[in-house]
Amino acid sequence: MPGINGLELYSRLKSINRDVKILFVSALDAGLEPLSILPELRQDDILSAYYD
Repeated sequence: MPGINGLELYSRLKSINRDVKILFVSALDAGLEPLSILPELRQDDILSAYYD
């Protein structure tokens, strides 16, 4: 997405409608880092899968 990243898009969508549901899908393992960036998230909001 030129000019905007996923977190900025999240913020814009939430400013339009606080009730909108947003799903992030990433190949990166961010762990619990989104909790520090998006304080409205709870640890229960994050799903993670690890493969060996």
